Formats: sequence, C-alpha cells, structure tokens
Amino acid sequence: MDGPKARKDSSQPNDPRNAYVMMSLFFPTSFFESEGGLQHKDSLLFNQSERMRRLPPDRRAHHGNVCMPNQPWAEWDTFHEGHDIHKYPFEWDLTTRPIIAHLFKEGVLTTSRHEGAAGYAIAAQEPGRKADLYCDYRQKIGAVHMPSDMADPRTITIDSLRTRAREFSKNNPQARFAVLKLWSAAYCYPFMLLASKRWQWSFHDCIGRVWEWKFIPKDMPYSEGKVVLKSDLFLVMGEDEKDLQKLATAVTFAIQTRPWRLEIDLWKSFVNVDLKFLKRWMISGRNRRSYVLLKSNEPKRKHHRK
Repeated sequence: MDGPKARKDSSQPNDPRNAYVMMSLFFPTSFFESEGGLQHKDSLLFNQSERMRRLPPDRRAHHGNVCMPNQPWAEWDTFHEGHDIHKYPFEWDLTTRPIIAHLFKEGVLTTSRHEGAAGYAIAAQEPGRKADLYCDYRQKIGAVHMPSDMADPRTITIDSLRTRAREFSKNNPQARFAVLKLWSAAYCYPFMLLASKRWQWSFHDCIGRVWEWKFIPKDMPYSEGKVVLKSDLFLVMGEDEKDLQKLATAVTFAIQTRPWRLEIDLWKSFVNVDLKFLKRWMISGRNRRSYVLLKSNEPKRKHHRK
C-alpha cells in the first residue's frame, strides 16, 4: 500500500517564473518592443538614475531604538523627567494621534488590556520630512538579545557594503550589481507578533491610552536583525550581466516563495547597475538620516520630587 502523497501546490511553480520575469525586465529584452511592452518602455521604474534621484519616498527611517541616532532622545529625556508623562505637548498629540488612529483602523494596532506599557509614543522629525510617530523602547534594550548566529545590524553599514562591492569589482572587471529592498509598511515589518507577546511592545500615547502592535514594530530594539541582513536590503553581486541575472532571480525567488510573506519593492530596488551607480546610491546621503525632536512651544517646567 502506498503511503500518503504530498499535496501538490499549484501556486509554487509560478514563483520561479514570476521571479524571472521581475528581474528580466532590467536586462536586455525584446519585451519593450512588443505590443504589450511599448506602454511601459518609458516608465520611471526602468529609468533607474532618475528614480534614484527622486528617492526616498516620504516615509520615516527604519532604525530600531538600538541603531537609531541619539538626537531624538535628548530633549525627550528632559521632558520625560520634568513633566507628567501623560501631559505631552499639544504638537506631539497633533502628530501622533491621527497616525495611531489610522494604524488601529487598519488592524496594525490593538488596544491593550495590560496595566502599564513598555514604551512611549513621541513625535520626532527627520530632515526634509514633517514630524512622525516613533516609540521609545530603550528601557527594553537590555531584555532583547541578538541570536548568536545572526550578525549585529550595527556592523553592516553602507560603508561596509561599499567596501565589499569595491573589492568584488577588483576581481571581476565586468561586475554588475543589484540592490533589492523588501517591501514593508512605514512603521512595522510584515511579521506578526504572537498575541501572548504583544504586551511586550505596548506603548502609551499622548493621552495615556495603551496600545499593542500586532506586527514587529520598526522601533523595536534590534528589529533590523530580526528581519534580514542590513534590515531589509540585499546586495547581489554578479561577475557579469548574465551571472547577475541568474543570482538576482534566485534571490528574488527565495524571498518571495512560500510562505509568501515577503516581496521585493522594485520601486526602491536597483537592478543591473555598475559600481559607479552603486557608489552614487550609497553616498547620496539618502540612506543616512538624523532626527530632530518636534519641539514644543510650551515653556519647560521644573520637576519637584516629593
């Protein structure tokens, strides 16, 4: 008697084909001369130099509390020590409350039934952007540890990637590169938290309510290391154009196949570029951000401890 047969998954055979099609558009192809391709020939998606100039989109940086620069915390710490934590500046409330309401409506946040919270919601401002929502979880940093088999995301920098690409090019004069970025929401990664663990990443809002994330928040300490190398970026290096197409297709397939939780964000990815292009992308300054806390117009009050 034969044993049970494995269920045939009709979706999985499409994954290699989809990965191949996605990557092949950035390599020599006759598709753009066909009837179906002519309308896409002038798309900004394939004008990578111009697209790089227009990036990044208007969204907050991905850094967790450990990797985030210290700038946003100095004034927040002063306020935290000298004020009632539930009497936030009005400007902070104007910024954070609509965002929290939207995330709750979309099912990203839920109300918490636990007393107290692991962090606080604040409003901070990155250069060239309006103020946005950030969560201070620094008191949890000591309780979060990187697995021993994972690289510390702080050691994987734009400079280290640049050095590796330069060394690879020395040994491969025809080298071509792909920078593949994962799609993710502005405030969290597409990985759900267990319902029993959500309270660990709860936070107070500006009026004292407590919220819990349903997905891994980007402000979580070491959130970069909990996802992939260099947060959400893959650097693919090929000895030549043909080699890169093969490798980039394989990486795309590995990312997007079962269980189908992840996908490549082509708008923020760059495929089949040379070292010169890669250097311009890396040193453009668009991948390095600092923070400015949204300043309150309220006069600072002294805190008197009893």
